[in-house]
Amino acid sequence: MRLEKITKVNGFDEQDLDNAKQNNYAWSMVEFEGYLYVGTGRNVAYRGMKSLGFEPTKSFVPDHFSQASEIWRYRIGSCHRNEWERVYKMPEENGTCLFRCMVAFENEEGVKALYGGSYYKEGAGYLLMSKNGLDWESIPYPLLPGYYVRPLKEFSGKLYASNCQPLTVQDTTYLYVSENPEKEWRRVNTDGITGEIFSMQVFNKHLYIGTMPAGGFAIWKSEDPESGIWECVVDRGAGDALNEIPMSMAEFLGYLYVGTGINGGVYSTDSNSRWVLPKGFDIIRITKDDNWDVLVGKEPVIPTNPSRGIRRNGIYSSGFGNLFNPYCWTLETYRGSLYVGSWDSAILYKIILTDLIKEDRLELAAKQIMEMLLAQNDFSRLRQYKWDRWVKALITSIDEYPKSFGFDFLKTKNGFFFKEISINGFENEENYGVRNMLVASDGKMYIGTANPTQGCEVWAGR
Repeated sequence: MRLEKITKVNGFDEQDLDNAKQNNYAWSMVEFEGYLYVGTGRNVAYRGMKSLGFEPTKSFVPDHFSQASEIWRYRIGSCHRNEWERVYKMPEENGTCLFRCMVAFENEEGVKALYGGSYYKEGAGYLLMSKNGLDWESIPYPLLPGYYVRPLKEFSGKLYASNCQPLTVQDTTYLYVSENPEKEWRRVNTDGITGEIFSMQVFNKHLYIGTMPAGGFAIWKSEDPESGIWECVVDRGAGDALNEIPMSMAEFLGYLYVGTGINGGVYSTDSNSRWVLPKGFDIIRITKDDNWDVLVGKEPVIPTNPSRGIRRNGIYSSGFGNLFNPYCWTLETYRGSLYVGSWDSAILYKIILTDLIKEDRLELAAKQIMEMLLAQNDFSRLRQYKWDRWVKALITSIDEYPKSFGFDFLKTKNGFFFKEISINGFENEENYGVRNMLVASDGKMYIGTANPTQGCEVWAGR
């Protein structure tokens, strides 16, 4: 694949580089009426440290702090390369920090529009709509206080959306549906399902949802979601309780691929034991008759017994052998290959530790971490770890640590064997995640990154 960076500056904003730096994540990406739209996440590492009770270190603090998320667009196929236009900025007083998801949808009246889900740091969010990509308005949506919209997916002419909390995952599953999003939303019956919905995918004429209950992710499917009839396909983390979140889904060669993750790499969905040791992601493949096997992921760290299916070791170790690859953040099919983009947290630890040493705060931070671990953890969970497996993974990861700063980007043509394209964030070690991939009408695949210190990038590949 030939790759070209199409952002002149990281974070889009050539006129205000401090503002650009704060557009950390290409958090959502969609094509609409000849344009590529990107919704940003703002000051994500800064906000994450604050949420966990830590004072952000210098590398994540901008000169003029603003949480007002933005939407930028780029004309697909334009001869004017690298030219981006900001089409929306949240009112500063709203305090919005991100656009988690965005989708183009044609309602039952034949009206096409863009829909974007937002989240307020104060806990009140809403859904945005635009019919021309320039003029945006909020529309009614049953978003619960403290929740955000994630994800949005079209299925059988209807738009489905879920509610999630940013950190403290709840047991209740919230799924909503609409044929006309600006007028009405209905809650879908999900009785019997536990955990918030993190991901959705259409596969084999069914809607598949990925939930994240404590004890490992689950995948459910329904041919008619509004009937309330759901079937569990995979549960209990596909045999490893540390496969907590179904981060990404994609169809490839007649199979459904699911990539896993742990929130922030260390923050658990289990309210009794919030902190876990890092683990690399797994990738699971599901057949049309709902059998599944593990492709990435060998011996589980906390073994479980799934209610259906038996875990067998995959071809590759979790995270492709890198314990600091906690997210399989994106999966996308393009030109006969399945592409995988990771979040590699290694550079984050390096940045934070370097800052703490410079700021003479390392001892204080270590004490604070210990206090939080003691206050929020049920340490009996640590007895469940297969320590020999975890230590082996740690040693392997440390050995590769200096070489692998920046996200990993891989592909497979046959669904089994993966080839590395980049393990260093496209030669920028502070590009620590592939946040989005989108195949557009011009035949290119667009790749949006996450970069906590410089601002996000967008690349085009063919």
